[in-house]
Amino acid sequence: MPRYFTHYWATETCNVFYEEGRSDEPLVHTAGGRFSSAGIESGDIVYVVSVTKGRLFLIGRMEVLKTATTKEAAEFLGNDDLWEADEHLLAREGSSTACNYLNAVDPEVVKELRFVSSGNAPIPLKFVDEERLDRQTLRGVRELTAASAGMLDTLLEEYEGDEMYEGDEAEEGDGDNSEDEDFEEEIELDALDEIGKTFSNPEHNREVERAAVEFVTRRLESEGWTVRSREQDGCGYDLHCSDGDREIHVEVKGTSGPDQRFILTEKEFELALDDDDFELHLVTGALTESPMLHVYTGEQLEDFFDFRALQWAFRLREVKSFTVSAE
Repeated sequence: MPRYFTHYWATETCNVFYEEGRSDEPLVHTAGGRFSSAGIESGDIVYVVSVTKGRLFLIGRMEVLKTATTKEAAEFLGNDDLWEADEHLLAREGSSTACNYLNAVDPEVVKELRFVSSGNAPIPLKFVDEERLDRQTLRGVRELTAASAGMLDTLLEEYEGDEMYEGDEAEEGDGDNSEDEDFEEEIELDALDEIGKTFSNPEHNREVERAAVEFVTRRLESEGWTVRSREQDGCGYDLHCSDGDREIHVEVKGTSGPDQRFILTEKEFELALDDDDFELHLVTGALTESPMLHVYTGEQLEDFFDFRALQWAFRLREVKSFTVSAE
C-alpha cells in the first residue's frame, strides 16, 4: 500500500513558475532534503502544496518512481536547470497531474485534513485563526492519512479555477523553506516578551550555554560518540557527532530553570527542518546539580512546540533617486 505525503514549495517558487507560464506542465519531480528520512519510497504519492496569506494551495500530485541526486535527476529529465538539493523525487511516467498555481483549497476542507503521527491519533493542521492556516504546519515533508489523500485527489479532479494565486506576496528562499506573514501566532505578544526577557542577560546566557554544551558533550561521549565542536563555524549547529557510519548534528540549548523554552536563529531553525541528522539537545536546570536533557528532532520541534519570530532584520531597499518639489 502506498503512503501519502505533502511537500512544501515556497510562495516565491510558485510565483516564478506561474509568471514563467509553467502552469499545466506535469509535476515530474520535486526537490528537497528530507524525503529518505520521511520514509518516502517508490510507489508513494506526493502532493506539492504551498501556503499564501494563510490559504493552502494544492499545486499537483505525483507517484514516486525513485529518489535521485541532482545529477541523476538532471540526466533522467534531460534538464540541467534544476534546484540544487540533497534529494530529488522523480515521478512515475503517466502518474503526474498538471501543476496548477491557482488551486486554493477551502479552509473548511483543510480543517478536515490529518497528518499521520507517531502516536495513535492523526493530528490536524494548525491554524493561526479561523480562516488562516499556519504555514509552518506544512513546512518540509509531512505524511497524510489515506482519507486526507483521497480528499486532495477529489479536489484535483474537481478544480475549476475560481481562486487566483496570490503570487505578489513572495517569500524568500527555495522550494523547501522561507517565511511569510502567517508565521506561527500561537505565542501571544506578552508571552513573547517574557521569553525574550528570559534570555536578556548575555553573561548569564553564556554561562548557561557553556554548562549545557559541556553536559551534552560528556553525555554523548559516554554513549560512544566522537564529538567535535562546530560552535565557531557558523554552520547552524554546535556539535558534530559520529559513531561509525552514524552521524548527528546537535544544536545545544540550555535554561537555568525547568521550563522548556529557548531561542533559535533563522539559520538554526531552517537546519532543524532540512537536515535529516539534526537533533536539538535542550538542557533544563543547566547550572544545577541535576540538569535534565530533552532531545528533539526538527519534526518534533514543529509538532511539540509553539513558535514565533522574536526579531526581524530590516535593510533599506535600493531605490531610484528622486526630488521633492519645494512648492
